[in-house]
Amino acid sequence: MNASGKNAFLIALLAAVLAVPILLPFIGYRNLITADNDCLYHFHRIQLCLEDFPKVLSVDMFSHFPDGFRVHWPATCTLAYTAITKLAGLGAESLALERFLSCLSILDGMLVAFLVTILAWKLFPSSPGRWLAAAAFLLCSLSFSLLFQYGRIDHHQFSTLAMLISMMAILISCPILWCAAFLLQFLMTPEALFFSTIIMACFAGSELWRQGNGARGKPSVFWHFVPAAAALAALAANHTVESDPLPWLSVSWQGASIFQPLWMLFLGVISYSLSWRFYLLPLENNRKLWWRQLLISAFVVIGLGILILIFSGQLQPILGRFFEKRGIIVGEETCPLKFVFELTPWYLINLLLVPWIIIRLCQSFRDEFSPPSRVFFWILMLAGILLSYYEIRFFLACGPMLALPLADLVCSSAAFVGKTRVLPRENVRKITQASFFVIVLVAGIIISLAARGNRMPVREKRLELMIKWFQDSNIRPKVKAHSQKPEYGVLGPWTIGHSLHILAGQPVMTDPFNHIDVPRIMSELYLCKSPDELKKVLEKYQSRYLIVSYPHDSLLNADASWRSSVAEYNKKNNGLYPEDLNKFAYFRLYITSGFGMEFPFLQLRYLAPVKISTQQRQSSSVHYPELLSLDMIYELKPGAKLSGNAPPGAKTVRISFVVAEKYGEKEALYEIVHVIKVRPNGEFCYKTALPIPVKEKYFRIEGGYRLSSGDKTALVPLSQEAVDKGETVPVSWQD
Repeated sequence: MNASGKNAFLIALLAAVLAVPILLPFIGYRNLITADNDCLYHFHRIQLCLEDFPKVLSVDMFSHFPDGFRVHWPATCTLAYTAITKLAGLGAESLALERFLSCLSILDGMLVAFLVTILAWKLFPSSPGRWLAAAAFLLCSLSFSLLFQYGRIDHHQFSTLAMLISMMAILISCPILWCAAFLLQFLMTPEALFFSTIIMACFAGSELWRQGNGARGKPSVFWHFVPAAAALAALAANHTVESDPLPWLSVSWQGASIFQPLWMLFLGVISYSLSWRFYLLPLENNRKLWWRQLLISAFVVIGLGILILIFSGQLQPILGRFFEKRGIIVGEETCPLKFVFELTPWYLINLLLVPWIIIRLCQSFRDEFSPPSRVFFWILMLAGILLSYYEIRFFLACGPMLALPLADLVCSSAAFVGKTRVLPRENVRKITQASFFVIVLVAGIIISLAARGNRMPVREKRLELMIKWFQDSNIRPKVKAHSQKPEYGVLGPWTIGHSLHILAGQPVMTDPFNHIDVPRIMSELYLCKSPDELKKVLEKYQSRYLIVSYPHDSLLNADASWRSSVAEYNKKNNGLYPEDLNKFAYFRLYITSGFGMEFPFLQLRYLAPVKISTQQRQSSSVHYPELLSLDMIYELKPGAKLSGNAPPGAKTVRISFVVAEKYGEKEALYEIVHVIKVRPNGEFCYKTALPIPVKEKYFRIEGGYRLSSGDKTALVPLSQEAVDKGETVPVSWQD
């Protein structure tokens, strides 16, 4: 087979492997769109844009109720997806919409594969280098398959594309690609300022190196200032399509604001000025002067940058995002090294690349004939690999492009083996090609399994049941638009907020947009001691429904600012139910399943048919039911009173009812008994928010409240109307 035939076969094989994830979704696997929080919200925003095209919802009143949440994701990203969807002739309610959008991420991944392959062929022109570069990309298929798998709508994909396009622009000196890279960043990603600053810093470094060597030339205005122009264009586009845009002069480092183009203009002026300074100084063959000027310039630029951030008020938000300990840490914000021994060797492979990249970067600096594009490439690789070890989301974004230094390492190793003649050159070539085919096969399996697996059930079965209950109960706000304030809110675990909001149509107070006041709200809810405190929290946030799930996990294992308050319970009893947890009202509400006397303002509406067994120390003086529902939903009500006079001489009144609770195909019957004391004047009063008879989806109580005192009994039905209006129902005794 000649060289052209081998290359054609290689391309065909790569195309076949990368096409596998496209074909798998049509077998009928569940979609990641409804399982992943970010993907679900992207999908929801696209649906709303389809209904009000070309406007994109910017302030969602169903998120962070009652104040609403200004979505920091670029509106132009949603508009781009929506425009493609409309061109395909799909509507907001179409089932095909979900599948169509799911395939776009695979197409993005194939574009990334194409760019990585082209960059490898440009950077490593030797034949083994081309083969190994393609293999190295597939070696990084873990990050590829996670970020570009079927069903993932993720703005981080465009950060990867933009960085690769900027590398291609520098490599082939294409101004159009340079402009496209920054437009892609600012139009499609919320952290564009962060990634664009890194790219500009790497570009400035390569430019200053160019001016200090034989390849010096007059700086180009376009390359230095097009990022600012791209940021300004993105700001204008976002301001045009947002339903409620920020004022033009607002300042925000993450949202679309005037700060972004001004910051990029600052970087452009600095890099352009330094390029001219280094161009005019006699730096050729004077390394010490070049390094001295570089260090002085770096200190000046960093100082000016910090001053600008301080006076613009953006220093603290940026530090809070990247350095301060936040209240809630989500999985994608975790350092990848935390799971280095739990996941796969790709993290270790990338870690081994750090010294290799540093060596290659030093070689580029030492070689005065090295092209600036190669210096830019190695600076960006070093920045990318260091960034990828800060958070998992950055590892996924930078992972595909890190295949290039991996390819260079393997290629250099193979060349070294060939030069030392440990193996004949022909054998090295054959081993290289054979290794490539093995790697392609393994990578194909990895990509296929990632596309088929990693499908969380649609937010798990228990969440599906909860969402179905809201839908069947016809509980929805009266407002029709998400830009209007609903009349009530739902307070529950922040992790399921997007699912309750989008799939159940409920206005939620906490959700995965958790960097506002979520830790404070959850702290108020979880750590209140008395029922009155709990009621005040619900009233404070205008919450009508309260969802209680896993309170022991919330209190024992919470990665939140209030963890220190309950950390003492998590030292040796992780997963148990220490009796000290009873001091928290939220926990007591869960343990009693809403049938206790302590919370007469909460009506139990939903008991999940999924049960868990409780665990506690045998020495505990507090005893809990053996089985408890995973999830419960309560509705805030005025509550009613059962009131009357006890029989003469009676000291207590016994009140009971029988609950029929369904889980699975079984129905369990158990009696709830309360004993209340009679007042000195002979009267008694029993407060409750539970109407009887009542029939909910997964539990029912028939008849009424059974009261007994002395030789007297009474059966008192309590209507829903009485509970809703806070009425007092008199008790008439029977002989």
